[in-house]
Amino acid sequence: TPVNRTLTGVAFNDDKLGIAVGHGGTLVRTEDGGNSWVAVPMDEAYGESLLGVSALGDGKFAAYGAFGMYFDTLDGGKSWTKRTIISEDFEAHISDVVLVNGVLWLVGEAGTIARCDELCAAYVPVTSPYTGSFFGMVAAKDGALVLFGMRGSVYRSADSGVTWQKVAVDTTASFNGGRVLSDGRIMLVGNAGLVATSND
Repeated sequence: TPVNRTLTGVAFNDDKLGIAVGHGGTLVRTEDGGNSWVAVPMDEAYGESLLGVSALGDGKFAAYGAFGMYFDTLDGGKSWTKRTIISEDFEAHISDVVLVNGVLWLVGEAGTIARCDELCAAYVPVTSPYTGSFFGMVAAKDGALVLFGMRGSVYRSADSGVTWQKVAVDTTASFNGGRVLSDGRIMLVGNAGLVATSND
């Protein structure tokens, strides 16, 4: 890539169009499946870290990170618009943005959970079951939402975030990433080589 800052996230809308983000407000894009990358100036990031990027289909992406910073694009990452998320004074780090059945879900530090409809005029806070940091969310094959984060915290909602149930996991290590595998299993990964899987 044409940058030398630490990259923290990458997402592709298809096999050609992708975005990677990182420290210092770094953002690069590719239109050839990653063979070449072009830096996109992100002056409104003011040098703060972008912690993740999510592909939302049809050339749409969201890039987000430190102190409530949130950008979106409708043109495949050529231009970006900075958005106010939740409120003017919202400054929690944003960890993940996930599209589930037409609804955008946002999670982050200090127990932050918020949702936005497909048009996403504004994110609406969701009552959180936890005050620690969330690092991600996955949607199970049956539509249940699964949150994960600090100190082995895992929470599940079967009613679109109205209520959350804590899932017992025998660890206090943090979960940093998660995926739903092709066979429906959920895999969470975390500190100290931690891997946890669920079949149900």
